[in-house]
Formats: sequence, structure tokens, C-alpha cells
Amino acid sequence: LDEPERSQCREAIEAEELRGACAAQIVPGASDLLGWLVRQGKKYAVLSRNSRSSLDRSAANIGVTLPPVTVTREAPHVKPDPRALWDVCDLLDVRSQDCLVVGDYVYELLAARRACMRAALVQKNGPWASWADAVYPRLTDFVRALGERETFVPWEYHGAEVGSEFVRAGDLTSLEGWLSLERAAA
Repeated sequence: LDEPERSQCREAIEAEELRGACAAQIVPGASDLLGWLVRQGKKYAVLSRNSRSSLDRSAANIGVTLPPVTVTREAPHVKPDPRALWDVCDLLDVRSQDCLVVGDYVYELLAARRACMRAALVQKNGPWASWADAVYPRLTDFVRALGERETFVPWEYHGAEVGSEFVRAGDLTSLEGWLSLERAAA
């Protein structure tokens, strides 16, 4: 679009995001997940396609402090561009293969697949759910799986029998294995 239509569209999108941010409610399990990450000493980030101002407003409304690495659409790359995830890895000083992308929409799954990262889909289901390594109907289910060290089978092995040599190789059988930032390089 040319100006002034481009600016008008941006302003309309920003206004809609801010309206949604004002009505934001915390997703059940979010506080538990953040607490788990902190207790485990895990590095984490927020990557959003929304504006920073709408994200700040949402966080304030639900009483959550955003992590130091919070990346929004104002960044050079946005989901589903894999460079958005690689940029976050650089900011966290972690390797992409040591990350798990947790999201609720196809853009997280596309970005994760394109960046060669593992992905967990929470709160949603859709025709693209098969692209996730794990699917949890609710965020609380994901948090429970973390606490119980539930078996985690990468998407390319979904047809393999749990416990098979392919699944056991490289500690692919637990979420903790994928979330460990101390894993040895392959």
C-alpha cells in the first residue's frame, strides 16, 4: 500500500491490538509455566507479532513481567520467518537446537519447522497440529507434562513406537531433554 493508506492500516491494527490488550486475561497455567522456567533456571523469551505497546499493556493487565528478551513486530524479522527465532537465540545466547518453541498458532509451528526447532502447540488444534512435536489441549496440560517429565516424541517419529531405538536416541523421550541447555553438541 502507498501512503496514507499504509499509515491508516498500521494505526487501525495498533488500535485493535490495544483494545484486545485492555481485555487480556491470563491463560490458566501461564504463571505456573513462568514459575517452572525460573525455578529450573531456563532461559526464555517472548516472541510476538503484536506491537510492543500492546504487549506491554497485556502484560500489565494480567500482572506478568515480560522477560528481558521480548521481541515484537518492530524487530527486523517476525514469525513465521525463522530468522525471528534465530535472532532470539542470539539474544539469549543459546543454540537453536536446544530450544523448544511453545505457541498457540500455525505461525509458531511454521517458524519452528523452518528454524529446525522443536515445537509444542498449546490451547489450540487445527489441520497444522501435526507439525508440532507435541500438542496439549491446555497450557495447564503442558505444565503438568513438564512436571511429570512426560515422554516427548518429536514429530518425525510420531509413527514410531515409544521406547524404540530411534526415539530413545539422544534423550528425545522427555521434554526436559529438549529443554536442557546443557546438552552436548551432536
